[in-house]
Amino acid sequence: MLVSEIILSVCLYIPFGLAIAFGANKFFRITAYVAGFFVIEQIISGIGYQIASSFGNAVVPIVSILVGIAAAFAFIIIPVLGFTATGGMVGYALGQFVVLLANKDIFYNGWIHFLYLVGCAAVSIVLLFVEEYGVYTVGTAFWGGMLFVMGVDVFAQTGVNSVLLYRWDQSVEIGANKSGWALMTTWFLITILGSLIQNKLFNGMLNRTTPFVFKIKRNKEEVEDDAVV
Repeated sequence: MLVSEIILSVCLYIPFGLAIAFGANKFFRITAYVAGFFVIEQIISGIGYQIASSFGNAVVPIVSILVGIAAAFAFIIIPVLGFTATGGMVGYALGQFVVLLANKDIFYNGWIHFLYLVGCAAVSIVLLFVEEYGVYTVGTAFWGGMLFVMGVDVFAQTGVNSVLLYRWDQSVEIGANKSGWALMTTWFLITILGSLIQNKLFNGMLNRTTPFVFKIKRNKEEVEDDAVV
């Protein structure tokens, strides 16, 4: 277990996974930042993963974390970029969840798997821009559940992360590991609860027509005037 994985689990995956699952409607900037960080960190660490795992070199994952932390601010500064990244991560989570359910490597080629994930991400992004609120609410609850499961699996070692992090290990049999299926059940429950809580408590916090505009709380007099009208 790399130290960087423990850091990501404790500082990012578990706490921010729950925050996104249950409050993404309210915390758009945080959600966009985490989405940007995850995209950048996974690209860099994915490229250097073989080096890190083969030689026990923790430099690559640490560099990917540091670069991700810095570069992810661009996803806050440019809201549409953060919105797109969020949609992409929702599609990524859904695509990998299907692979987990299949309980085997359904792709005979790594590039096919990559294109499959790109396709899932593209479809999710389109759906997010077409029907913003519903897809965003359920999608972020689902993605937040994935982040939480990833964080827990760093310690549980059920094999779920070998799929979620696009590092498939043919020796891993998730179906034979009850803890792995328990994590997937937890993921599903978080999605349901997160969707309900976001819709109940934070309905309307996210602008439903464009990611460029953020709603600002108005003073009491303005609210009362609207109520009278």
